Amino acid sequence: MADHAPNAALYVIKAIKESSKQDEKDLLVEEEREWQQQQLPEGIKELVLSVM
Repeated sequence: MADHAPNAALYVIKAIKESSKQDEKDLLVEEEREWQQQQLPEGIKELVLSVM
């Protein structure tokens, strides 16, 4: 199950890129990445970020 988590997170980033206005994409993607990183437990944060 854990090996699917990075794919789900990347899918959300892709969805934001595809559905956002051109001038908002970079900001929205960065906000989503920051939010995702804040949700990661400290024990696995480094591992997850290394594959993203």
